[in-house]
Amino acid sequence: MKKILQQKFFTSFFTHELMVLVLLVVGINLLAYGVGFDFIRAFLPATALLLLGYHNVNFYIPEFYQKREYVKYLAFVLAEGIVCVLALLAFFRLTRHNHGGENEVVLVTFLVLWASVAYAAVRHFFLQRYTRVLQHEAQLQAELRSLQNQINPHFYFNSLNHLYGTALEEGAPRTANAIQQFSVIMRHMTEEGSKDLISIERELKFLEHYIGFQREKVPEDKHSHIRSTIEWDEEAAFIPPLLLVNFIENAFKHGVSLHHDFFIHIYIYCLKGQLKVFVDNSKHPALQGSIAGGVGLENVRRRLDLMYPVRHALALTDLPDVYKVSLTVDLLPVRQAENNSVAA
Repeated sequence: MKKILQQKFFTSFFTHELMVLVLLVVGINLLAYGVGFDFIRAFLPATALLLLGYHNVNFYIPEFYQKREYVKYLAFVLAEGIVCVLALLAFFRLTRHNHGGENEVVLVTFLVLWASVAYAAVRHFFLQRYTRVLQHEAQLQAELRSLQNQINPHFYFNSLNHLYGTALEEGAPRTANAIQQFSVIMRHMTEEGSKDLISIERELKFLEHYIGFQREKVPEDKHSHIRSTIEWDEEAAFIPPLLLVNFIENAFKHGVSLHHDFFIHIYIYCLKGQLKVFVDNSKHPALQGSIAGGVGLENVRRRLDLMYPVRHALALTDLPDVYKVSLTVDLLPVRQAENNSVAA
């Protein structure tokens, strides 16, 4: 029921639909009886039957019948139908209205329910056709965007390969190595970044190249202390792509200093289906207070909460001189990951 109430379609179309029917009933009764007791005596029963049909179309059929919960559907429809019949009979007795007998009230109630079922079926048919049209248009737009996006990475990779070859010809191996690593990073982001899950092997290789690329940007001198360890026991598992890169990016962004001693320690272990990540980096006065509140870290928190709601532990420690990240995740095994991908 909550899902129905939360839909924008419900609050717009369904509400307007009920208003149109109520106005129609009011108009017909005003034309037939004018304003007076006869109008009230005709309007209230019509409204009761109208609500019965409305509940059947917009609540009972979507919530129970379409989910094949036929017993619940019949129970709710019969319960409200019986209440409606008893209320109508009591109202007619109080107003001394000649309604033609109990059988007529029951027959009219049944006809209203039947008409609401027929209306729901017709509306469902047209809504399905409309939904299919929207899905087809969305698919065409997605295919067009995919074709357009394939052009840009192709150009980028060709350009990077050209720069890599040029750097080697000019005797700049460090520059060539940085270009090659950057090319691997870009290829991983463009080809794997849009997927729901990828193998832990691919993600760890990506992180190795990413750390190597960041190292190339830092001059090797006595001020720098950079350590990184990545271990994997080769047990198959899956992980959302680019989940960990924000921790490493922040460590290099906020930990590197050209004028002071600094350190960056990165330890990543994937053993027996459990991922453990520890990232520590030094902090410097000019950059203090700019790490914990980043959009990237909030994005990581959100992804962890969605993918591993009860299977992860993330601790971010912001000390005066050090920023620490500790993450433990029970990764998805192969079968469960495949099931999640199919469900998505």
